[in-house]
Amino acid sequence: MDFYSKIAAYYDLIFPVDPSQRKFIISIIEKHPHLDTLLDIGCGTGSLAVSLSENFRTITGIDINPKMISVAKRKTVKKIPNVKFIKGDMLKIKNHVHSNKFGIISSSGNTISHLKDPKQIEKILLLTRKILKPGGIFIFQIINYDYLAKKKIETLPLIENEFLIFKRYYKTTGSIINFHSDLRLKKTNTAIKNRINLYPVTPNEIKKILIKTGYKDIELYGGYKKTDPVSESLSLTGKAR
Repeated sequence: MDFYSKIAAYYDLIFPVDPSQRKFIISIIEKHPHLDTLLDIGCGTGSLAVSLSENFRTITGIDINPKMISVAKRKTVKKIPNVKFIKGDMLKIKNHVHSNKFGIISSSGNTISHLKDPKQIEKILLLTRKILKPGGIFIFQIINYDYLAKKKIETLPLIENEFLIFKRYYKTTGSIINFHSDLRLKKTNTAIKNRINLYPVTPNEIKKILIKTGYKDIELYGGYKKTDPVSESLSLTGKAR
């Protein structure tokens, strides 16, 4: 069983909905009410999608992990009919969403960096542009790897609550980031560890790929609070031509 399958039951305790992320997305739909359909790529257990259900006409969440999707679906059965969840690979997204056109596409949790190289990143940006309505907006969040390198940061902030402790470590090896995570459940003292390679796409690189794949009006923020871009977390938006 892979790491995300193992932590699916605890995912909402590790990563509850970020109010600033929710506010960020709502601010966009309020400015562009005609963009009232949302696709959430790498939706995890679906908490963000569910929290936005009253703000969009329809929401679709997609995630490659079946355990995550199973948890997400339990949140919507018969109670939130305008939200649906699909198990699927984001690089094959047109196989799962067919000819749907979305007003807004979101992808958070550093999902884009889980792709292995610039070619795969270019592919997902091209695919998302093709399934956005004209003028539709793609929102995504990534780690600012330039900032981590400049500040020689090798750990992200500790996540701890009454249920668990979650530690995250980064180590650069050539053009790849070795990401190590360590989840410890307090009640049982169970440890769940993970090792995965991430591609450290930089702000300038991602902006160039966005332009190449047909996006315009690209905006870059330091996180969802729209602070100075010099931050360990970046949020970007791009508008489909």
